[in-house]
Amino acid sequence: MAKKRSFLLRAVEEKLLIRFSRPFEWGSVKGYVLDVGPKFILMAVFGDGFTLDGFLCCRIADIRNLKCASDSIASMYQTVLNKRGQEIPSRPTIDLANVESILQTANQAFPLVAIHREKTKPGVCHIGCVTEISEGRFWMREIDTDASWGEDELFRYKLSDVTLVEFDGDYERGLHEAGGSPPLK
Repeated sequence: MAKKRSFLLRAVEEKLLIRFSRPFEWGSVKGYVLDVGPKFILMAVFGDGFTLDGFLCCRIADIRNLKCASDSIASMYQTVLNKRGQEIPSRPTIDLANVESILQTANQAFPLVAIHREKTKPGVCHIGCVTEISEGRFWMREIDTDASWGEDELFRYKLSDVTLVEFDGDYERGLHEAGGSPPLK
């Protein structure tokens, strides 16, 4: 774990394009590590193509096959970003101390957060607004895939089940643009 942490810290310092896999999903994650916390990293990620597509916080323990992109691949990605007028985003104000602080600060900085509980619910993602955090649990008002907010229902989850938090991706932004903010109740 110390070797992995050292690699990730170097990636932050040198703004390295990295790639890794996780046991819960096919393929790999590509992007730039913006910060390293005690158990989670904050990363600006590429979507399926050459466009940066939001941020994720994932557990360091889940990172597998961690590698730097080759110089030629990193150069190609940087060229595409430059031609598209994009750059590596600044680090958003996300507190990586623990899952609770990640959810609190992401929820304050962005209109929607996506949470994954891949060990307990593989392939399921919950998107919405965190309304309360207390005693190892949190509550969310969720937005559906058709951008409609549920009635008055809040969903409760364990903080310890969270394996990945995503925010400010194209999908989350699109849901917010179509569905707006949650109704005040």
